[in-house]
Parts: sequence; C-alpha cells; structure tokens
Amino acid sequence: MLKTYDPNQKDVIFAGYLLKGFADGSMVSVSSEGPGFEDAVGVDGEVTRVRKHDRRHTVTVSLMQTSESNDDLSALYAADRDAANGSGVGALRIVDRSGTTIFEAAKAWIQNDPDASFEATPTAREWEIRCASLSVNHGSNPDD
Repeated sequence: MLKTYDPNQKDVIFAGYLLKGFADGSMVSVSSEGPGFEDAVGVDGEVTRVRKHDRRHTVTVSLMQTSESNDDLSALYAADRDAANGSGVGALRIVDRSGTTIFEAAKAWIQNDPDASFEATPTAREWEIRCASLSVNHGSNPDD
C-alpha cells in the first residue's frame, strides 16, 4: 500500500480569495480553542463527561513576504478595522484536493496583523484567521 501527499494540492480560500505563495514548512495549521469534552470525577469515583460546544478555531496561514495574497489579506483586515459591523468577516475553506480532508467555517476573520521582519532572505508572514465555528474532517489520501 502506498499513499501520496502533495502540498500543492491544498486550496485555502478565505473571503473569496484563493491564497497563494505559501512559505516553506507549516503552510497552514489549525488549532481548536479547547477540547470537545471535559470530565469531572465525584468523591465516589463516578465520572461525568461534559460536552463542550465551543467550536472556535484559529487557522494560521504562513505566506512568503513576497506573496500577493498578503495584499489581499492586508486590504481585508484594514477594511474590517475601519468599517462597522464586520466587513472583513468571510467564509474559510481549506481542502486537500488529493484527499478527503476539509475544514470549513461560514464566519471567519483576521485576528491581527502578522509580525514582520526583513532579512537577507525572504521571511514568512503568519496570518491568524479566527473561526467562530469550524467544521472539521481529518480525512485521508487514496492508495496509488
């Protein structure tokens, strides 16, 4: 059995923009706000499981400083900060076109400007995109 992963088969679409120009290394990372379940134990050892309904996630997208997608995200973030009522809120979709992994959020926004440094070689800009509720499917890749 052989499976193939191709990092160029990933689409990240945010607020209508297809993001391009990813940095080497961790191109996209997804982290949840907290666990789906917590538990508590009573004095007699009985365990109670508590379902948490917090579906917030942070998606970090790492772009090369030369990526034109930085212009798109900068404009979106500036518009969101300058206008009332969330003009920078949009849908987010991350898809592995060579497999079945997919992440989707109907309402997402840029949390903050990325940190920047200027060096002798190009550096990355890490954009944090916050999702109010992220639908997650950690899929697989088919056999070759």
